[in-house]
Amino acid sequence: MSAALRICHRHSIPVVPIAADTGLEGGANGSAGTVCLDLSGMDRILRIGAKDFDATVQCGAMKSALNAELAAHALAFPVGSGVDAGVGGMASTGPMSARRCATAP
Repeated sequence: MSAALRICHRHSIPVVPIAADTGLEGGANGSAGTVCLDLSGMDRILRIGAKDFDATVQCGAMKSALNAELAAHALAFPVGSGVDAGVGGMASTGPMSARRCATAP
């Protein structure tokens, strides 16, 4: 992955990261001359900080997987569309806000 990014950088080729590939937030729309880099394998939930309403996830983590982990702490991640989507895509395209992310059920 890093080799591909180095080559794209060297040749000024735009890179669009994709993971869940749902396109629900419109972030995975490449155009001619763009390289789409698949990050779907980076889907781990690394840490849940229940006391701080904070979680660390990789860019390919799905909202449903995060909510499954959060449920054990009586928390939820209500941000985004009504269907499942990737957390990285939601973070990169703007439907997430700090106020909404700190919401607990």
